[in-house]
Amino acid sequence: GVLGLLWGSGVLLLGLSFPLVGVAVGAAVGLGCAAAAGTLLPILYTDTPKFQRNEGAPVLLGVIIVIIGVGVCGLAGRVRERRQGTGTMVPGQSMRGFLFASVGGTLTAALNLALAAGSTIAAVVQQQHPTTQAASIAIWLPVLLTGGIPGLWFTLRELRRHRSTGLFRRTDIGVYWLLVAIMGILWLGSILFYGNGATRIGAQGSVVGWPIFMSGAVIASAAWGTLFGEWKGSGGMAKAEMAAGVLCLIAAIAILGNAGR
Repeated sequence: GVLGLLWGSGVLLLGLSFPLVGVAVGAAVGLGCAAAAGTLLPILYTDTPKFQRNEGAPVLLGVIIVIIGVGVCGLAGRVRERRQGTGTMVPGQSMRGFLFASVGGTLTAALNLALAAGSTIAAVVQQQHPTTQAASIAIWLPVLLTGGIPGLWFTLRELRRHRSTGLFRRTDIGVYWLLVAIMGILWLGSILFYGNGATRIGAQGSVVGWPIFMSGAVIASAAWGTLFGEWKGSGGMAKAEMAAGVLCLIAAIAILGNAGR
C-alpha cells in the first residue's frame, strides 16, 4: 500500500513537470530516473546473488545505456518542440520542473520495488494455481488501488478549484471517454504482461525486466509518433537524434536480455 502511494505520487509529480519544462524534457528526466532507481532498488532489496559475485556489470551497463538513450530521445523531443513551436519551458520555473520530474520519476520506481517485494506472494499464487498466467495480479491489485489515491485527490481538488465539474455533462466528449478507456486497458495490459514476464525470468526479473520495459515504452512512443506524423517539420537533426536514442535503447535491451539468462 505504501509503495502504491509513492508510485501514485511520483506519477502526479511527473505530470506536473510537463507544463513547466515540456513533455519531451520532463519525460526524459522522469524515465531516466525511473529506469535507474527501478533497477537499483530491487538489487538492494533482494540482495541478488549475481551482484554479490560481481557478475552484474552487464546489467549496470545496460541501465547506463538506457539512461543515455532516454536522454538522447528527450533532447530530440526538445529540438522538435522548438522547431514546431510547441515547447512549453516556463521562464523561472525550469528548476521546479526538473525537480518534479526527477523526484517523480524516482518515486515511480516504487512500482517495480513492489513487484520485487511481493515476489513471495506471486510464488504462493503460482504454487496454488500452476496454470495461471497472471500471478502478479495479487501484487498489482493493492499497489494500483492505493496508487490512484494521489491522482484522484488532485483531480477532485482541481475540479472544485476551477468549478469545472459541469464539463463532464457535455454531450460532445464521448470520444474522449472511449480514448481514456482504451488507454487504461492498454496500460493495464502492459503492466500485467511485464509482471508475468518478470516473474517468469526468476530472481532477476525485476532487475533485468524493468529497464527493458522502460526502453520498450520509449521505443513504442517514438514509433507511434512517427506513424502519426508527430515528427513532421521537426528537422533532420531531431530525427537523427531520436534514431540514435532508439538504437541505444535497442542495444540496451539486447545487453539486458543476455544478462538475464
